[in-house]
Amino acid sequence: MNSRNQFRRVAAQLAPLLMLTAGSLPAQELAWKNPGNYDYAGHLSKTPGEVDLPDGIPQGFDAAIAHPAGMDFQVTGMDFLSDGRMVLADWGGFGKQGTLYVMENVGGDVSKVKATVIAKGLWEPMGVKVIKDVVYSTAQDGLYKAIRAGTAGAEQWQVSQHAKFIIPIKSLGGDFPIAFNTAFHGGNFYFSTGAYKNFNTPPLNQGYVVKIPLAEGQQEIMARGIRMPNGLAADADGEMFFSDNQGEYRPYSGIFHVVKGRHYGMAAPDGKDGNMGGAMTKFLPLPPKDSIYPPAVDIPYRPGSASVTNMFLLESTPFAGQFLVGDNAFGGVHRVFTEKVKGEYQGAYFQFSTVLEGGIQSFCAGPDGSIYGGALGMGANGWSWLGRETGLMKWKPNGKPFSAIIAAASQREGFDLRFTDALADNALNPDWFWITSYRYEPTSNYGGPKLDTRRDKILSLRTTPDRKTLAIAVEGLTAGRVYRIMISSEVKTVAGSGLATRNAWYTLNQISDAAPLAGPTSIAGRARGNAGPRLIDGGGAMRLRLGVAGAYSIRVTDPRGAFLGRAAGMAPAGGEVAVPGRGVRVVQVTTGAGSFTELVKPLLP
Repeated sequence: MNSRNQFRRVAAQLAPLLMLTAGSLPAQELAWKNPGNYDYAGHLSKTPGEVDLPDGIPQGFDAAIAHPAGMDFQVTGMDFLSDGRMVLADWGGFGKQGTLYVMENVGGDVSKVKATVIAKGLWEPMGVKVIKDVVYSTAQDGLYKAIRAGTAGAEQWQVSQHAKFIIPIKSLGGDFPIAFNTAFHGGNFYFSTGAYKNFNTPPLNQGYVVKIPLAEGQQEIMARGIRMPNGLAADADGEMFFSDNQGEYRPYSGIFHVVKGRHYGMAAPDGKDGNMGGAMTKFLPLPPKDSIYPPAVDIPYRPGSASVTNMFLLESTPFAGQFLVGDNAFGGVHRVFTEKVKGEYQGAYFQFSTVLEGGIQSFCAGPDGSIYGGALGMGANGWSWLGRETGLMKWKPNGKPFSAIIAAASQREGFDLRFTDALADNALNPDWFWITSYRYEPTSNYGGPKLDTRRDKILSLRTTPDRKTLAIAVEGLTAGRVYRIMISSEVKTVAGSGLATRNAWYTLNQISDAAPLAGPTSIAGRARGNAGPRLIDGGGAMRLRLGVAGAYSIRVTDPRGAFLGRAAGMAPAGGEVAVPGRGVRVVQVTTGAGSFTELVKPLLP
């Protein structure tokens, strides 16, 4: 199920129910205009920094090292056998030094973890997937498989090449990894290749996503124009995404949606000397601009990210349906929410966790619900976190409550932010929210700056009745920009907790047509005296008691803005009129006593 659709469907269903619950919080709107006069100096201590991980480990999780001292692997892939043992790929350095291990007791007492070699001499293995206890791993010359015979403790493993890559993998001296990790979905493996500056055979080294059937069949090139796609995963709907890294034609790191036949903007070097000195000087021509697609989610380069790696789909926790993305140089873990807007994917980036040992290269889910992260680094040259090259760690959900932004979604006025907990009554202070935005222009230069950075005016803040969704209206909302939403540390939940996540970066490729989940101000139930209009539920229908004689008009929509009906006329004093439609409705009323809007669900008969 699409994350966005699920987000909106659940919120739309819950909002009216919560409004009719005794003691529920009313919807709230602030009647203010933000002038855009941002006093950053005055609010410096309250404003979130670029790196928003003050406690390191995400709330709601326990974190731990998952290996004994002295067992140090450069982990490029992991998965679990049906008996609970982990299969781990150790990159081993350049050349044919890679090793596959079976790890016993992972997840328990680390002093009892035992590693047994099942394959060695692999050419830089970069991914592991276990299917029916057959182990598959990508290397630089193909997809390998290891099949076991015998029982645990007395087993043997037979290793063979499952598929040879149809794309020649060549690098200068044969010493740079270019075939990355593997993902599996729908009976097919997917893997990605990079297009680094010194690669030979230029017509073939543009960077690809390739599909390989599990059963024997024709390999298929799905997409081209990719730079260094060190991450690949399918979402809950089976849509494939890859992570690509900052560099030529990449002023950002980003998450891209894989669509067959697309080009993603990276030109192939024209010969091994086509990119020297930090800018491409000799390269093959790019396709027309209208065939190049931007990232679904931009992950800003430094200090937010440095070298993004593999992706992991969360299937539980409040973030179910979102990706975790590693970063072997930044040292943190990113969280990515995606949604489909006007037929294309876009979404938001959040920071999830700092690091315990080294920069994360790969993830997998453990039998006990833990999330395992394996570290890979290559010296202190920008491809490692603090020079650390190895590590194996885990995050285990502990069931404890925590407060954070779950998701940020696009709507026609701006953004809907969904929270784990209801915001406090005084949370919507205009001094406690900031939005900035910028755009990028991909060029042949290495990287590139943020362009046209601006401070955006927030026009209004509104909450749904449960105070768990905040609608932010932004002046001059513009497609093709990245919007950074910042929340002060002063913002608390009803329980008084601070927010562990207070930054969101939304990549607005398209402005959504969806209405904000938080509707206009609800004044039903406020003290208006006997003369004010009042909604009356009952019998599966709805009536409006106007309270005063005179002209009235009523417009009714569903919670998504679809028109249901209207009524207008002259009402007698104290009279009642029927409201069109049935079910959950948004009713906009204008009378001589004033105007108001209410989100309601009639009582059932």
